[in-house]
Amino acid sequence: MSYVGTPPRKQTGGKILLQEQVAVTGTTNISFTENFDDTYDLYEFHFINVHPETNGANLTWQVNGVGESGFNETMTTTAVRAYNNEASDDNGLDYRAGEDQTQGTSYERLVDNVGNANDQSVSGILKIYEPYPSFLYAKHFISEVVSVYNAPGTKHDLHTGYVNTQTALNQIDFKFSSGDIDDGIIRMYGIKFDPDVNTDSKRIVWSVATDAPSTSNGIKFGTKSAGASLRGGGTTTDEWDGSSWSTGGSSAVDRGSGAGGGTQTAGVVYAGYYSSDEQDSTEEYNGTSWSSGNDMAAGINGPSGSGPTQTWQICTGGSEYNPTVRDIATTQTYNGTNWTNESVSSDGRSTGGMTGAEDDLLFHHGSLDSPGAQNTATYWNGSSWATKATAPVIGRYIGHFGSSTRAYRAGGYTQDALGAPSYYYRTGYACESWTDDVWSNENVLPFTINILLGMTATNGEGWTASGDDKQETYSSTAYAYHWEASEF
Repeated sequence: MSYVGTPPRKQTGGKILLQEQVAVTGTTNISFTENFDDTYDLYEFHFINVHPETNGANLTWQVNGVGESGFNETMTTTAVRAYNNEASDDNGLDYRAGEDQTQGTSYERLVDNVGNANDQSVSGILKIYEPYPSFLYAKHFISEVVSVYNAPGTKHDLHTGYVNTQTALNQIDFKFSSGDIDDGIIRMYGIKFDPDVNTDSKRIVWSVATDAPSTSNGIKFGTKSAGASLRGGGTTTDEWDGSSWSTGGSSAVDRGSGAGGGTQTAGVVYAGYYSSDEQDSTEEYNGTSWSSGNDMAAGINGPSGSGPTQTWQICTGGSEYNPTVRDIATTQTYNGTNWTNESVSSDGRSTGGMTGAEDDLLFHHGSLDSPGAQNTATYWNGSSWATKATAPVIGRYIGHFGSSTRAYRAGGYTQDALGAPSYYYRTGYACESWTDDVWSNENVLPFTINILLGMTATNGEGWTASGDDKQETYSSTAYAYHWEASEF
């Protein structure tokens, strides 16, 4: 087998040739084990006059997940055929029950009974949609090929289905059911959807750290080497020193869905929900114990709030109760002693990201009472809010970290209002960055999860610990996963 390869290139839309393999006599199979990754949204494999050694052989394919071998991933597939022979006395259109698979691990057919005469071969396309990332959905495919079969005649085969694994795919193999591939070309192309989103500036890589002591999704502050998390619905503080977890001081207030920021030794939390009412209390942490601060100008549950230091925080959005008021537009700031109503209204998004520094901050994503999760972004300059570019993916209860020049979002709920009987949300794995008012897709999280990440003031070294995964129903599974983000 001869081989001609082209390296992956930066892509902002359209189709690009990634690799070409040319079969010569004696080629048993053609495998693509490079460039089949998370760079592109769609991969196409084009077959050009692939010719079998053995008459009546079937052209087939299979894949490997990351870390797997043997080309035996589980598939569920369909098969439809239209055909007409040269004598026009044998033709039809039918479903090919013998060529489909139901949770099978065999090589999937592209076409059967390819002739090996000099004028007989097969050409067509196999499309595999988003083979990455891991932990996300099954991997869908469509194949459509035309062949000269051994009657002789023409045959049009359409196969569809999915590789039933959430593991990322990174290798694919093609071969005939018997005999060698005697001649032909197979080319691999990558296609990037949504050319308006910058995909060439990925800056984040995720690594796995020691699981958190609790699955409770708490309020996080500090950095990935010195962070703290006040457990939601409790008073326990978990501290991370870059290598291990320990228990810190206990807070006085049991709050859920609050906000906070600062460092591990100078942190602050506020707002939230407890005992059927919103919270207006503020607590400060010195790395050992909690102390009470002055109350907020108004209590809020589920706000969008954060800040890089204990002496500067910003908070808006959320809900009040008794009576219930949603999408609170009041903007409040904290100077380490007192809260101030800035008398400037936001759009009232709750559980969004606040990334940046005093008077230089991006407020992104979040949720409104209707229609739900948002991809909106606005900028705070110290006295007013200004509209910025919308993000590619909606989200609420997102992770947020970074600086005023490069803000990051990770995870969160990415779909609302699934409807009866599934009234809750779907969690996501998306990671995005914002700089110069342009959003970019980053390397995704290792898992789809609702999270709140630690926030750092000057870089992209965020972290997460714990969260839950809601898929289709109100019930959810809580996890103690702990991941760290690093810029490269």
